[in-house]
Amino acid sequence: MKKFFVLCLSLMATMAVGAAVNEDLVFTGADGNVYEDGTILVLTNVEEYIMGDESFDNTHMINSGLYVKNTTEELRNVALQYTVSEITRGVHSCCFPSACLTQTTVSTVETAKGSLKAGVSQTMQTEWYTAGTGNCTATYTIYTYTYDSGEKTYTLLGEGPTITVKYVWDEETAINSVATAEGVASVAYYDINGARVSRPGKGLFIKKTLMTDGSTKTQKIIVK
Repeated sequence: MKKFFVLCLSLMATMAVGAAVNEDLVFTGADGNVYEDGTILVLTNVEEYIMGDESFDNTHMINSGLYVKNTTEELRNVALQYTVSEITRGVHSCCFPSACLTQTTVSTVETAKGSLKAGVSQTMQTEWYTAGTGNCTATYTIYTYTYDSGEKTYTLLGEGPTITVKYVWDEETAINSVATAEGVASVAYYDINGARVSRPGKGLFIKKTLMTDGSTKTQKIIVK
């Protein structure tokens, strides 16, 4: 019985390790600060879209400002898989690690695979372009691969962290629609001191979501 108990504990520990997020690559901001797995970013900084010296009438964008950093001392082969779960208008664009993809409808895509050198941070070049108010929500996950140069094939090495970005041209809409998925009973927001707030301004907040089955989900939200 004792041996069986020890074996169960060993199996549970192995499963827990297997489920851990691979942190060889992480999401960061332009300042180098790392975003924790599961972070939600609410972005409301709308800019006029300018390419070179030319601006485009009625076209604006919100830049994710996200980078992917290789925290190891070795080259890593990497790709992003992401889901655009909401896009009321405009175009979502992601250029990583070398090729660009665009979406105008709800979809799940994976970028081409490419290499990222040791210790290097590379911008995702990810934006939402829009001609007017609305929003776009996308969830990004980093995947790492090994590459067999002989067979010219990639093999999945690990799944890295996930981050959700809510691009919004209308801050009121941004906060009130961050979590309205099926099964959500209520959503409450708290500041870093634990005080409940009716609607977050800019900064770091804790979002507690009560599900209809009685469970609770807690996430960090950064409003910029």
